Amino acid sequence: MADGSYRPTRWERQRYWHGQLLRSTDLGDQLVQEAQLRWWHNRAIHNAYGVVAGLTVEEFTPPPYEWLDVRPGLAYDLYGRELWLSRPKRVRVPRLIPAGGLTLLAAYPGPLPAHAAPNPAAGASQPPDLVWRPTDEVSMRDGVPLARLNDNGELEPGVGVPVARPHARPYIATGMTKQGSTPWEPWETALLDDEPIPLGLQTRVNTAAAGFTDVPCYFAWVPQSLWDAETVRELMAANDALRRRGMNVLFQIITNAHGHIRGESASSFVFRLWLPGLAAMGMGMHDALNNALGVLAQRLTVGWVGIEHRNEGGEA
Repeated sequence: MADGSYRPTRWERQRYWHGQLLRSTDLGDQLVQEAQLRWWHNRAIHNAYGVVAGLTVEEFTPPPYEWLDVRPGLAYDLYGRELWLSRPKRVRVPRLIPAGGLTLLAAYPGPLPAHAAPNPAAGASQPPDLVWRPTDEVSMRDGVPLARLNDNGELEPGVGVPVARPHARPYIATGMTKQGSTPWEPWETALLDDEPIPLGLQTRVNTAAAGFTDVPCYFAWVPQSLWDAETVRELMAANDALRRRGMNVLFQIITNAHGHIRGESASSFVFRLWLPGLAAMGMGMHDALNNALGVLAQRLTVGWVGIEHRNEGGEA
């Protein structure tokens, strides 16, 4: 952990041979190592701190409370250790409630410090300790909060109770538009006297076939090179104006291109290819530039990847 309070310093793998006389400590050491590895996994991969299911706190007597009932359930503490309550448990409520109230915590059983190895004879086989702490003094290292009593001794179930989020791999889909069939169109803007100034190309990419249930994080790019010999020949052949003005003009148009995504949804997004040289050269060359964009539109495609983080059950 970040505070250094949980740092196993020795890892071992138990190996046995045929006919070996095993002691209880041998099997206990193996349980210790397996528990440590499992806790490391819970912390590193699942970040499983909080209540997974159950462990609700209910009134046993009307206020002022003398006892509260805790229902069975499962939680994980800050160190990834299982807090498993297999049957209902009744907890006595302290008579004196400090300013700020009290919080009921589920803590790993036994007096072991947080960095100690589990007791193979106890551990998950014992119910968690249910302890009260002043709310103002509660730390994540103390355990998992289950309920809170306010200054007046009133139960506030669910307040401040962390919930362990189910771990799920993100849903990833990828695709690419077809060359010659990508619906490119000029990307223009009007700044001076409402005369359109070309900025580049744009197209809407349909991602409905991926089946996203929420807006994913999209990444998109143009896989083709804008500065290859065949593309240059086509551009020069299709535009007398560009051919007369030379290669420097063409170089300014198709270099330093930048991709940009906007209008994201679960089923599509707009990909814009900004060609910085167009805006500076657009005046008086509108037709020639549109011809150049038409040539590029026939050659360019859009590759994309969408990543959607989903919880257990497929819900985004």
